[in-house]
Amino acid sequence: MAEAIEKQAVLYPLANFHLGLLSGGRADVDPTTAAQVGQTLVEETRALLVDFPHISLPIVMLEVAQVGAAPQTPMNLGFDTANELLAHLTDWQKRFPPDLFATLCAVNAPDLTFFDAVARGFVDRAPLSAEKRAAVLKVIDEAAEITQHRLTGAVQVTTPPASRRSGLAGSFVEADPALGWRLRPNGARDIVILGRDLVMDTDAAGCRPVIGQPAMGEKTVAVYGCSTMYGWSIAAEETACSVLQSMLPTWRVENHGVPGYGQNHNIIQLERNSRWESAEFVTFGWIGDHLRRNVADVSHVKLIQYSIPHDSPVEVYPRAGLTPTGALEVRAVPAKRPELLTIDVREFETDIYYRELVCFHLFKRAHEIVTENGGHFFVTSLWEVPSEQMQRWLADAGIPWLNASLHGEEYQSLPDDGHANAKAHRIYAEKMHAYLMAHTNRQKGTTEA
Repeated sequence: MAEAIEKQAVLYPLANFHLGLLSGGRADVDPTTAAQVGQTLVEETRALLVDFPHISLPIVMLEVAQVGAAPQTPMNLGFDTANELLAHLTDWQKRFPPDLFATLCAVNAPDLTFFDAVARGFVDRAPLSAEKRAAVLKVIDEAAEITQHRLTGAVQVTTPPASRRSGLAGSFVEADPALGWRLRPNGARDIVILGRDLVMDTDAAGCRPVIGQPAMGEKTVAVYGCSTMYGWSIAAEETACSVLQSMLPTWRVENHGVPGYGQNHNIIQLERNSRWESAEFVTFGWIGDHLRRNVADVSHVKLIQYSIPHDSPVEVYPRAGLTPTGALEVRAVPAKRPELLTIDVREFETDIYYRELVCFHLFKRAHEIVTENGGHFFVTSLWEVPSEQMQRWLADAGIPWLNASLHGEEYQSLPDDGHANAKAHRIYAEKMHAYLMAHTNRQKGTTEA
């Protein structure tokens, strides 16, 4: 489903469509200007909100009556605040991959800020009771909680709590010459999910803190992945790594998950970390979207343009591929490709067989690195299940695959965020713990025999 939605997304019209229409096609209108345009529009025209049709239609009829074109039959003009705005936003949030939905909201922050200004001006001028005016404003604020555009844009129409203003992306990530970006040591970003003030933070090593982690352990479990494994949208103590650490108090569990990463990033992380210290157990957390990230598929590169602005210090993106002889190679390609924003890139996408083949070779290389250092490597699927073809390749190569895949909204932080919630992370931890104990017991039995 994610693949189908991404194909639809490449056809998404010009970002900030309404502002582009009003400004003659300009796509560089900043949120500050957007708010000013919205305020001017309200002052100079009779603005309406299609999201509130039961208010807009009566206003139109009143305007018509004022110019002497009254309707021929009696009409009952009721100002009903019923709307479908939140239902539509929530539906899109559920259907779109979390990264894609967040990106679309971020890139359209000026247009959404423009909507805020128009909506508030509309409410001020509309012939509404205090109760109905408050009801409309409440819907507008709840919509902003879903899109989060007030935190993305330069203008904050309403001032959010201090806990949400202090977490800027710039204090959370930094540029890396091979990975493109990495988590900044001792960084933090504050977010609000389901009414909870949460801190997305890092420790001195630039990793998500693992609660109860000892400086040294009898064994080390290094967990790699993306935002799902990092634990975006939940507290540090709720992540799979922290829960696993509580189950293995004498071991050391490390969370190397980074938002936006794929196995193309994880392999670079693993190679770097293995130069200094090798973990006894290493796993790559896998989701289906990694297939596109790994090969820097053109649709994914187009998507990340919204996350990497022109003035960002991030310059490169690691692209994994195969040489003519079938060997794995990972090389850096330019991350900033704004020219892709105006192109329908579907015909340039890589095919699924190639994406899976490259992913398998990344797993194979990770397996080689870990086993050469005397450790044990396994793949952990978190959402989707690898294809039967991928499963055969892994089995033939002797690479274990742990199926921790979960399905359903009960395992997500909806409606605020589509990432795995605390319930999902506990299940991930339980399955990893069971796997590690079974493997350790088999090793022990073999040694004693």
